Amino acid sequence: MLSEGIIEPAVGPWAAPVVIVQKPCGEPQFCVDYRGLNQLTVKDSYPLPRVDESLDFLSRGKFLTTIDLSRGYWQVPMAESSKPKAAFASHCGLFQFRVLPFGLCNAPATFQRLMNSVLAGLIYKSCAVYLDDIVVASPTFEQHIEDLKDVFLRLRSAGLTMKLAKCQFCRKEMKFLGYRVCPDGILPDQEKVSAVLNFETPKNVRQVRQFLGLSGYYIRFIQDYARHAEPLKLCCNTTMIIQHVIWE
Repeated sequence: MLSEGIIEPAVGPWAAPVVIVQKPCGEPQFCVDYRGLNQLTVKDSYPLPRVDESLDFLSRGKFLTTIDLSRGYWQVPMAESSKPKAAFASHCGLFQFRVLPFGLCNAPATFQRLMNSVLAGLIYKSCAVYLDDIVVASPTFEQHIEDLKDVFLRLRSAGLTMKLAKCQFCRKEMKFLGYRVCPDGILPDQEKVSAVLNFETPKNVRQVRQFLGLSGYYIRFIQDYARHAEPLKLCCNTTMIIQHVIWE
């Protein structure tokens, strides 16, 4: 990161710890624990796109292309006044990011605002965008070529680059935000369905909430979901009331 100009040496009172986590593929990933900084940050309430609106748009497309930006956040420069706050401590000393790092609570809102600005006028007309994932959907192949050209010109004008290895062109179906977009319409991703079916029996309130959050993502596909989930929600609410009374 230092040789690529992503980070630079820092001097100042801010320092977040570094955490090394494993990717799903088993490779190590460098992460910075910004929880302390995030607690002091004034939150940016800029909204992320509604998933249902994006799916409704994509379901009308016969040709689909997914565009993945290369190191999306790192293509956004940090303001000079903000750089010292994003500093982190390592065995080599103190460093700060020159670009938008992952882990900041306002990073998603900042990046989504950028993408909405870059692709203004094209969103839900020829493409849908969720953070660094762009999907171009068109009814015909000829229109798809024109839509791709429009999106590429916008990205080039903004100086944004793609990661070609993760881009897929002119597909008939694709996965998007946990759903499968195909000629038959919008279907749940079978991997996510398996995660719901194989979820271990919850043993505490936290695990019950995790299950409700996971299963509730597919509420449109589950008949009478609210009725089935009501006992679990009641269990969580009752436990919260009891804990509050005990604390008082």
